Amino acid sequence: MNLLQHHNYVVVFQDGRIKIGRTGNPRRRLKELGRDGRIYGYDMGRPVSSGVALHTESHIRRTLRSHAMPETLEWFEASKYDALVVVKFTAETQSTLEAAGV
Repeated sequence: MNLLQHHNYVVVFQDGRIKIGRTGNPRRRLKELGRDGRIYGYDMGRPVSSGVALHTESHIRRTLRSHAMPETLEWFEASKYDALVVVKFTAETQSTLEAAGV
């Protein structure tokens, strides 16, 4: 498996839920997430190493923990504007981790 085949993603659903995570197969993951509701928009980010993807996901989860839906780590209720902020934050976190050599 090529280590540069992981993507951090932010998916926004029509009902205001946001799902964050990482995947090695973006097309299949979007199809799976489509079963959870109508997708309003998404950002898969650029491919990064599995280490950067994992650390990015962990950092985003820790940062947004107080906004998580009950009993979840990666589901959030937020506005579409908030989703754009999360997308930007995810990209900035990836860049910082890559620069640090993670």
